[in-house]
Amino acid sequence: MDGVSERNMGEAIKKGFADGLWRREDLVITTKVFMGSKEFLGGGGGPNDQGNSRKHIIEVVKASLKRLDLEYVDVIFSHRP
Repeated sequence: MDGVSERNMGEAIKKGFADGLWRREDLVITTKVFMGSKEFLGGGGGPNDQGNSRKHIIEVVKASLKRLDLEYVDVIFSHRP
């Protein structure tokens, strides 16, 4: 949950833009939101800390966009391992 893969992907995407390999409209970029609760992970927490609450989804997507260094993603998956 540290976002290293998103930062790496963001750097690769930017390099592809800079090198002229693709344009933003050529790509379908996705991210994911963990839908489980902190209890699922063995911890406590309120209803907005995890899950599919509006607050959690917005916070997680904003963090993903920052790590990817993008203005938007095309698809957001909701998952639980």
